[in-house]
Amino acid sequence: MVSHDSRKAPRLARAARFAAGLALVSLGLASCASPAGRPTGESPGAAAIPGPGGILLTVEPGRRWIRSSFVFMRFSPTFAGWVETPDGEYAETLLVSGKAGTGSWIGSPEGGRPEALPVWYQASGVSPEKPAEPDAVSAASSDAGAAASRGPAGLESGHEYVVRFEINHSYDYNETWKSGGKPGDEGWSGVNGQPSVVYEARFIAGVPGTAELKAVGRGSPDGSVSGVIPSLEGLTTALEIVKKITLEVR
Repeated sequence: MVSHDSRKAPRLARAARFAAGLALVSLGLASCASPAGRPTGESPGAAAIPGPGGILLTVEPGRRWIRSSFVFMRFSPTFAGWVETPDGEYAETLLVSGKAGTGSWIGSPEGGRPEALPVWYQASGVSPEKPAEPDAVSAASSDAGAAASRGPAGLESGHEYVVRFEINHSYDYNETWKSGGKPGDEGWSGVNGQPSVVYEARFIAGVPGTAELKAVGRGSPDGSVSGVIPSLEGLTTALEIVKKITLEVR
């Protein structure tokens, strides 16, 4: 029988590693974000070019990156990028959009929005209600996409890692995940609409090269299931939020 405290231990450990990595990642993001947290320049390539052993993650926006809604409002997506070991052990977060990173959701329930980025929340151990002060890695989204870089600290040269990127648009309904209904109804997803899409690529730390992240699955539409659901069935416009995600290993 696993005790309640022992079940909490891995999650607390992941949260501690997330907080410990903030100082390291902030060095990489300092050049691609202004004091207000918005990326500078007209291109997501504005992130600092890392030195030997470092990595650069670049997200090119797709045709659905910006959603226009009522009263001519424009909405950017919610996203997070992070590194894991091949067996799923969380290493650190590279970047996370402002609302997910700070919990500053508009009109969200008391528990936050776990369905926005359920895979990242579960992997990092960060609470959707009270994020672990990820200001140093927070990045606002712009029309140009997003980018983040980091040095080699914390990555063991010659070891394999997985970089993942999760992205989502609220109210992005379609025929599979429709507007309306109530919890328990088939296809119900609250304000989420289509669930998050998860992209990933593998790399060897310290071995120079470039890899394109591919869509490998989705998150739970209501946040009730942790981990990646290995299916893209039913997704439509959610697959058009990004055009291309590239990882460069220096």
